[in-house]
Amino acid sequence: MAKSETPMTMTKKKKLEGRFILSIIMVAVIIISITATFFHNVLREKSIQLEEHLATYKPMIDTRDSSYNSLLNKLKDRQINIDNYYDEYNLITKEYKNNHKNYLAIKNRLKTEDSILGYTSLKNFALSVGIRFFVLIVSLFYFSSKIKQYYESKNQRIFYLIISSLFVLTSSYWFTWSLVYKVNSLGEYDFEHWHQNALLIVSPILILVSSYFLFKHYQTIEERLKKVISILFDQILYVIPEKGYVKQEKESEYTKLNSKVIIEVGKEINK
Repeated sequence: MAKSETPMTMTKKKKLEGRFILSIIMVAVIIISITATFFHNVLREKSIQLEEHLATYKPMIDTRDSSYNSLLNKLKDRQINIDNYYDEYNLITKEYKNNHKNYLAIKNRLKTEDSILGYTSLKNFALSVGIRFFVLIVSLFYFSSKIKQYYESKNQRIFYLIISSLFVLTSSYWFTWSLVYKVNSLGEYDFEHWHQNALLIVSPILILVSSYFLFKHYQTIEERLKKVISILFDQILYVIPEKGYVKQEKESEYTKLNSKVIIEVGKEINK
């Protein structure tokens, strides 16, 4: 017959499962944040189509200059007069301007297709956002450690919480900035839209507050469990013997048994 699990065994199993899942999530976040700082290296700064199109610029200029030189040589050799020269010169210039206009139109279209959230390419986007995401994750880990840390005084706790909170707010601001900023046609950062400015203020505060309550939630659960265990130990070690529920000849055995239980529980808590 299969042996049924005791409440202690079930609690231990759930605790191990919870820690395992939390460890997997933390490792995944760390790997993703580190990978994000290197991911841009595998991306192209320009698409193949854009590079091929940019390569057509120099031949276009060479063709124009060659036509100008040929026309000038004809004038020097008196093959054409000055009026013919200006007429043909204007024709060459007009053709070049039309070609250049088409070139710029295609170039701008391809650059628009390559751009993402105001960045000229996915590579630049991954570089900018990846580094800021990594800094944000590091600051959140630091913030979490300062929430859970034991402090000798209230002032010390307040000091470290303020410092770690500033790290989170700063990294959150720049991470949000990397996602919402836009570049106008002059290459300047454009913050004219009110929702972009609002996000730069609201997002860091939301990240800080939500992470604080999340970390505090897990800390509160641990503290409650420790308090429950402390109450149970007080009941077992002090109240029960004082009330005379343990026979005098059994007190020594009762104390030894409780000592073993305390050691086992201590091991579980410190795991």
